[in-house]
Amino acid sequence: MQNALVHFDLLHHAAIRLLVFDNRIEIINPGCLYGGLQVEDIKLGVSRQRNPKMADLAAKTMIYRGLGSGIIRVMREDANIDFTNEESVNQFKVTIWRTIQKSESTIQKSDSTIQKENSTIQKSNFTIQKDIDSSQEKVLRFFSEHPDATIEDAVETIQELSLGGVKFIIGKLQQKGLLKRVGGRKHGEWQVLTEGL
Repeated sequence: MQNALVHFDLLHHAAIRLLVFDNRIEIINPGCLYGGLQVEDIKLGVSRQRNPKMADLAAKTMIYRGLGSGIIRVMREDANIDFTNEESVNQFKVTIWRTIQKSESTIQKSDSTIQKENSTIQKSNFTIQKDIDSSQEKVLRFFSEHPDATIEDAVETIQELSLGGVKFIIGKLQQKGLLKRVGGRKHGEWQVLTEGL
């Protein structure tokens, strides 16, 4: 819902709707994706601000982890989610598919079982964070230290990589949700979405 408020189309006279059904939850936001973005773009972390003032306010008052990171984090939490950019009616819809609830007796587990599962999940997350090769790590480190740099700057600094190689690695890192570009070529910046590099 925070995301819906930040991207709300103030010129479109309609309300943000939250609809709860037996098998799904729908969040319907007035205004389709802004600035020509497509669903595949936002899945890679590309962000364009429709309401810069609201985005700035959200960064200061809401639980917030960076422009464009919301969709990536939602997809990491639950892959059973659909995004629909409905340009014909000027709205954007998120559908979260609900799983069937089990009875309490089925859900109850011993503390030791839960601890083991949590430990496994933590190890899995660690593997995902570290699932990068040395070239990808170099590119991440470079853009972490130089968010305003261009791809050409990265090639000049990381001399063992070609222009095509850096572009290829950037694409891979964006697919993994570890790197994203915010804003345009001239005034934008790179954001590294991982810690502990």
